[in-house]
Order: sequence, then structure tokens, then C-alpha cells
Amino acid sequence: MSNVRESCKKRNANPKLAVCITMYNENELELKDTIRGLLENYNEMRNDKELNFKKDDMVVFLIADGYDKLSPSFKKFATDNQFFNEETLREKHFMKQTRGGQWVMKDMDELVEPDFEKAKIPTNCVHLFQVRTKDFGIEEDHLKHRRINFIFAIKQRNDGKINSHKWFFQGLCEYIKPHLCLMLDIGTRPDKHSVYRLYKYMMSRPFCGGCCGEIEVDFSSERGITGSYFIKAA
Repeated sequence: MSNVRESCKKRNANPKLAVCITMYNENELELKDTIRGLLENYNEMRNDKELNFKKDDMVVFLIADGYDKLSPSFKKFATDNQFFNEETLREKHFMKQTRGGQWVMKDMDELVEPDFEKAKIPTNCVHLFQVRTKDFGIEEDHLKHRRINFIFAIKQRNDGKINSHKWFFQGLCEYIKPHLCLMLDIGTRPDKHSVYRLYKYMMSRPFCGGCCGEIEVDFSSERGITGSYFIKAA
């Protein structure tokens, strides 16, 4: 986060677009779907010379609603791609080991001194892992090597999706102050023009408070009719 803020100061401009992706217990394939769609639109915005969209103009936040429900495969994927480090949480004493040897997050009252006033104990906290990444394991050539500011935010405990949105708007966006915000669920795949069109619409209409696209179920042969993946289409 401090790197994003420092970049803003150097170029005297805040990010133009902050993206919030909320998740609970979904897997890494669903994240790839969402990132794939975002990168398609990132390319469109970078290629539109009228927008003058720079690499630091987009910041992507992935907000996990608690650590304990993250799947082992997702944690491995996040670790391999360098946007998560469980050892850091252990070393900073945010985690504890159960009798069975499993590492879990501590309760909030375990993070403060024993004599701390109970009524003033925070209800939650969030851990941030930032990376300017160029690889999410996506194979398409035109999406590879696109460096984006990506921040993985893990809440200490499960607190609901609305609470994740509060962390995004009242905490993260208060810090970096983006011009526009985009809300997505993990597994939702923007089509290659949707975010670009929504963004361009908002930028050309300063009195518009917000806009949205359509959501469609992906019944393609790639997913099968039982798939629960969605396309965000403008």
C-alpha cells in the first residue's frame, strides 16, 4: 500500500481505478477467471490513447473474508505467486497452533494485552500482501507480463461480504483515494470490453454516480451447463 501511495505522490496523481474482488473459500481457478477478464480490459484501457491510462492507474484488491476458510490449493497458489506468506502471520503472532498441529488465526482478544479494556478491542483487522505481479498462471500470450498492482487482503476473522466492502471503501480507498471503484466477486469474469466501456462511460459523464453491466451465466462447452461462472458484460 505504501508503494502505491508513494507512486501517487511522485506522479502527483491518484489511481484512476481501484478494483475490489471479494472471496470466501473459492479456488485459484476462479481467481484466474476474474484476473483474465480484468487484464483483457486493462489492455483495452492502455491501448486507448484518449484515456492516457498508465500502469499505476489500476490497483486490484482481493479481499478474503477470513483466513481459516481458504483452501490449501489457493494458499499454495498465492504463496507460489508471491502474494501471500503464512510465515509472516506466524512470526508476527497473528496465528496460533492447535493441539492437532493446525495453524489458525487467533481471536481478536488474543491479539491485545491481557489488561486491555474489553470494550475497546477491535472487532477485526486486515493483513495486506502487495505485489506488482506479471504472472497469475494465465497462458494467453497477450495477457502475460502485464504488471499490475495487486494487493491480497486477509481479514483476521470471517465477518461477511458487506464488511469486506466496508474495509475496501472506508479503509483501503481512504488511503489511496482512487477516482473510480469497481466491485466484483471472485469467479466473475468481465468480458474483454465491459470494464473498459463502463470506465469510459463514467469518465465522460462526471455527474454520473455509478453504472453497472449485465451478468450472464457461462454455458460454454468449456465450463459445462452446471458451471456457476459468470460473465460481466456491458
